[in-house]
Amino acid sequence: MKAIKLIAVVSMFAALSACNTKQDPLADASDAIKNGVPPSTKPVQNEEPLSKVALQIDSPLLVNGRVGSLTEIKIQGRVLIPGVGFKLQIENMAQFPGATFDPVTGLFRWTPSKEALPNGLDGQFELNIALVTVPGNTGYPVSVEKKTITLNIFRNYTKPMITSVVGNSSNMIVGGRYDFAVMLEDFDSSLPSDFSLFFKDCSNGTVGRISQAVSYQNINFIKDTQPGKFRGFVTMNLTDTRLAFNNRNFCFTVTAVSKYYVSSNPYQVDVVVKNPLQAAKTTRSIIDVKKGTSGEYNISFFDPGQVGAIKVSKMPDLTALPGSTITCDNNFGYTAIVDCKLVIDATSPTVLPGKVDLTFTTQNTLYPQDTVESNLVISVNVKEIL
Repeated sequence: MKAIKLIAVVSMFAALSACNTKQDPLADASDAIKNGVPPSTKPVQNEEPLSKVALQIDSPLLVNGRVGSLTEIKIQGRVLIPGVGFKLQIENMAQFPGATFDPVTGLFRWTPSKEALPNGLDGQFELNIALVTVPGNTGYPVSVEKKTITLNIFRNYTKPMITSVVGNSSNMIVGGRYDFAVMLEDFDSSLPSDFSLFFKDCSNGTVGRISQAVSYQNINFIKDTQPGKFRGFVTMNLTDTRLAFNNRNFCFTVTAVSKYYVSSNPYQVDVVVKNPLQAAKTTRSIIDVKKGTSGEYNISFFDPGQVGAIKVSKMPDLTALPGSTITCDNNFGYTAIVDCKLVIDATSPTVLPGKVDLTFTTQNTLYPQDTVESNLVISVNVKEIL
């Protein structure tokens, strides 16, 4: 009897010891029990930073200014991913004594002094901007985009000066009209009619002419709050079908001439003109497969104009082809082409000879203006083995 009791006690301690040495008592439990939330509510963790195309800093690349005159630069940011915020920063504010920057409005203000110039001479400065994302609960990591603005600061007034030309110069579409804001200083002028603007194509090797599309007649300049400063707009008209704008980089200069026939330095403006968005196309529309076999097939969806971003937004129904799969690499839609791999399985007895249409829904997007959606049909012809 004592032996039986001793065996029972030893067995009980062995069981307790096994329980105590178990490293994870919730190893077999569901995620809801482990973490207190259903798995579907957890954000997907993306290890790769956002594509550079999704991060935009809008500002001029070149700004001219004078000693003792207020220089203002408007900086704006955009993130083209829903739910992802951002903040703007100036990384080298210490190099601009007395300057201020409002990260909410994006307004940089600086009145350069003679002491800020190297050796008292005309100086060139670089303003380093950073856009830092605030992912929130999207699961994306923090991503950073940077841009540099060149500031040319002159000591004295000797001639008119175009301080900046700002517009949507990177997403111009053939057939559209685009406005550019022009900031100008001319202390010899009291009225907008006291000076003129002239436009010319650059002679730096760029191909094509663009200045003839710029409207500079009857420019409505408005006298600014500071003497000698003016602002207004010029329009670039890309509706003239006689001009060959398609998918090219262009460059033109703006020069101001005072009433005393004194010319400013030319201000260079670089623009990118793109074709209008088109519906996506596919590299193949028919796939032949023999009944009782399976095979792998590659297809691609692309933008014929090579300006947009293609994305497969809806996959076809594969019910009629059990065992078949489709995988596509759309890289978040930031490429003009998407490659897909189709594994067509015709071995099931339910697959009968005939045609099975697979409908893909595609989106071609040119951020942030426009999206063209289309349905593309790939026909799978299942043939009898003869």
